[in-house]
Order: sequence, then structure tokens, then C-alpha cells
Amino acid sequence: MGVHLTDAASQEEFRTRIATFAKTAPKGSWILNGSWDHERWSPVALPTHQLIDDVMRLAGVGKDTKDIAGGVIVRDRDGNPTGIFKDAAMTLIYRTIPEEDQSQVEAEFLASQAVAAQNRITSFQDMAVEDDTQGPLKVRVLQSLQRQGKLKIRVAENLYLPLASHMAELGIQADFKDGLFHVGGLKNFADGGLGASTAWMFEEFSDSKGNYGIASPMLQQPEKLYAQYKQADQAGLQLMTHAIGDRANHEVLNLYERLEEEDGPRDRRLRIEHAQHLRPNDIARFSKLQVIASMQPYHAIDDGRWAEKRIGPMRIRTAYAFRSLLDSGSTLCFGSDWPVAP
Repeated sequence: MGVHLTDAASQEEFRTRIATFAKTAPKGSWILNGSWDHERWSPVALPTHQLIDDVMRLAGVGKDTKDIAGGVIVRDRDGNPTGIFKDAAMTLIYRTIPEEDQSQVEAEFLASQAVAAQNRITSFQDMAVEDDTQGPLKVRVLQSLQRQGKLKIRVAENLYLPLASHMAELGIQADFKDGLFHVGGLKNFADGGLGASTAWMFEEFSDSKGNYGIASPMLQQPEKLYAQYKQADQAGLQLMTHAIGDRANHEVLNLYERLEEEDGPRDRRLRIEHAQHLRPNDIARFSKLQVIASMQPYHAIDDGRWAEKRIGPMRIRTAYAFRSLLDSGSTLCFGSDWPVAP
């Protein structure tokens, strides 16, 4: 339902695809979720807003806009925003985008279901994005589709962590079911990604001196985050935390370990989403703490094309450490991370 840019081989193709798609889009509508891969381009460079439109003026973002905690506004030499907003800084744009209504979200689910059916997929997990306010709407949509007999695929809806208090009040626990749809758990974020150099690392990026990545706004307030973890855990909800960088993974494991110590052992099925870059000493902790490494093997192929350029020859040895995690006794689950990967 949006423009597909992942395999656009150049800035020109990037621009052409958006222009072509724009001709088919209703006037005044937003074009979202392109998921481009600028590492395919020569020279490798992030796109700028000059390539496409004046969206930053609509959002009221300019030279004097202050940086956002947990995010990066990429600027040119004169301090003007280029159009790239990383991690929490994306909220400056998100808040300008009109909220979707139930009919739009319903159409999106039906389109996704059709693609899944074409590819012989019988279930999928929908993972909350950062600052995701659509969780309750998605639940209503899935229940509506279930009642109408239009839901033909098993869907696990994983909501954004701040919804924990509402779910606890309603008595909803992990795996709450309604036919083919169930609430799987609560998703949150510890850092950004390797491609944007916002994964939180112990050492600086090899190709970006002085840059250690960035902890998410949630992890920048670890006690507040832990309080949310604890509330969710005591309500019987499953926790899933996005962590890419070695420091982000380390800090999340510390919080999970504290949870186990304070609330006692039980079948929590705590998860780290991606677990992409690990310090050697942290690999065995997944098994010791019974933390599931929810990983995406395709990233070893796509990110793997340029990952060593980002983190160097030593840290790459414990990146995508599927075998080492298995050998240490950890539980792994694999997914696609679509639409970031195919």
C-alpha cells in the first residue's frame, strides 16, 4: 500500500519510484514506509529532503529545532536538517502525520494477509514500533475482522510497552486469545540500528569516530523502564526488547536478570529482538537467564555486506552469533523483520 524502495539501486531510482507512486496516491495523502537501502547506492549517502518534497516545512522543523533525546536530526554544514531523522527524532514527523482510522488499518491488514497467503505463510507477528499509539486500534480491527470471518491467518499482536498499565487493569495476560488473533506480549526499544549507526555500542563505530550509537529514550531512564518491566511482569505479560548494539544487549540482560532476582523464577519467555551484536561474555547469559534470542538470519546477508565497515574485524566475530548462542544452550526464534528485510 506504500512505495517500495528497498531494492532501489540509486538516488535517481529512489526519486523516480516516489514520483511514480505519488501520481497514483490520493491528493493530500502521505507516502510512508519506503525502507530504502542507501548502501546500494554509489556513492553511499543518505538521501536528503531536496530529493522529494517539503515535508519538513509541514512539520515545522528547521535550523532552530532542538535535538530530541534518544534521537538524531541529521544536519548539513550550516546546521539545517537534511531530512534524515533517526530513532526518537522521527517523532517530529510522526506527530504531523494524520492518525489512521479503522477502515484504513483494516485495509492494511487485509492486504498483508493476502501477501502472506500468496507466500504460504499461515501466521505472523505484528511488532509495535517506537512510540506506537495504534495498538488499541489494531486490536479493535483484528476483533472486527475475526467477527466478520475475514481473518484467515493467525496474528500475534505485540503492543507497545507503555500499554502495560492498561492491560494489567483489564486483566489481560500473555497469549490473550480471540479466535485466530492473540495478544503476544509487549515490545519496547533499547537502541537504534546498525545501518543508521544508532545501535548502542561499548566502543565507537569504526567508520564514525566519537559515535557510540544512542540508547533509546526509554533506556536513558533505566529505573523508569525497569518499573514498566516490573509492572508488566507482575501482570503476567511477556516482554520483548529491541536491542542491536552490544551495550544495549548488555543493559537489557542486566534488567532482565534483576527482574528474575526480585520477582522469582517462572516461565517468562523474556525476549531480545535482534540480539545482533554481543560481547563474548554476554552470549552465555541468554541461556543462564532463559532469555530467548529472537533473531533475523537475513540480516547476516543484507547488513552483512557492510557490517564490518561499521564495527571492525574484532566485533564482527560475535555478530549474528546464532551458532554460539545455540552451543551455549540458548533458545532462538527466527523471523524476517519484514519490511526492513524481505
